[in-house]
Amino acid sequence: AASIDKVDYELTYVEYSDREANCTGDECTEVKIILPQLEGADSLISAKINQSIEDQYRQLIKSRLPEPQSTGSWASLAASFIEGYELFKMEFPDDPTAWYLYLDGGESQIVGDSVLTAVVDDSEFMGGAHGNTATLVESYRLENGLPIDFEERYGEKLKQLAEEKFRAHHGIPVEEPLNDAGFIFPEVGFILPDNMGYSSKGLMLIYNPYEVAPYSTGATILTIPYEELKTLKEAV
Repeated sequence: AASIDKVDYELTYVEYSDREANCTGDECTEVKIILPQLEGADSLISAKINQSIEDQYRQLIKSRLPEPQSTGSWASLAASFIEGYELFKMEFPDDPTAWYLYLDGGESQIVGDSVLTAVVDDSEFMGGAHGNTATLVESYRLENGLPIDFEERYGEKLKQLAEEKFRAHHGIPVEEPLNDAGFIFPEVGFILPDNMGYSSKGLMLIYNPYEVAPYSTGATILTIPYEELKTLKEAV
């Protein structure tokens, strides 16, 4: 078989920010977007992955706009978010609290020379008792630009190992049902999180607020080291 030359990629970032006009002081409504972009090597694969990440960002912004839309420039989407705040302020002039939306992909990384893990720290405040934060993770294979399905890759053993890590992290004995310890897993029991990805240390699993626990519990972030993953199946 012909050998494939090692393919070199690098991550760059497109940054965009905007804030409400005529606002003085520290508390101003603002939007900040840091979008990771893969460059170099195979431009078709770069374009495929970049499009997937951009689509995700657009969906994240869309749900926060007064009139949901995902097309158009980042400038127009950011302006629409600020417009939503200004409409809110017209309706509720006594609510002085500024809004914010930050989509920060700055923690994204190329792992080894075979995977890009896109990480988006998504934080917002749009009125209410508190802001919301979530960390969204997706790993892509650089050989074909496709996202990695970890459940398919590692099977049922991944779930068993993740549950052991989860219980150890929260100090829950094996015999105690997770929901008796204040969690909100479905009737089927333990589930893997929506967000998993390879990092430099292993497989990162992120349970965001509300996913399996009330907001007050915060996020649960676990890492399964590569050495342990090897026992499940070949690692990256």
